[in-house]
Amino acid sequence: MSDTSSYDQFADFLAAMRQRSSIRILELGTLDSSFSLAMLGSADWAPKVEFHCTGGGGESFDKDLLKAAEGTNTDFEVTKHVGSESEVNEAILHVAESGLFDAIHISGASSKEALLTAFLVSNESLRSGGVIGLSADVMSDPLMTSAIASFNDMLGDAYDRVSDHLFVKI
Repeated sequence: MSDTSSYDQFADFLAAMRQRSSIRILELGTLDSSFSLAMLGSADWAPKVEFHCTGGGGESFDKDLLKAAEGTNTDFEVTKHVGSESEVNEAILHVAESGLFDAIHISGASSKEALLTAFLVSNESLRSGGVIGLSADVMSDPLMTSAIASFNDMLGDAYDRVSDHLFVKI
């Protein structure tokens, strides 16, 4: 995926983060570096950004992140959370106890149940006025639509749905 198409995929979410001056950001279901690179390359709204992501990605992921952060005026503190889905979810909830996230991007999920769990963890970990964004991959997967609908049924009243992939917590 090229840098331009990566940015285009995340443009609305990045604009929402900029509008809120998000400094504590989480990516759940990290599949590759596309969101991370788009965010690192455009996060000039704060002198320091605390970025949490899940999954590995290996050495190339880490190198991509370092390269993207070079030459920016923003200091990035990156924390990767690895382990089983339940271990990662518990770690995120624990991190949120010390301060809620301003923005959460859900990049992927292994199943509709995992996506619904990611929504629930996001809800508990996101501050009022914070934003949840869904990746194009999640939105286009027909197996995930029931989890998105369940989230809307359970917690839709707690969010302004800005678009089909962008939710702002009231």
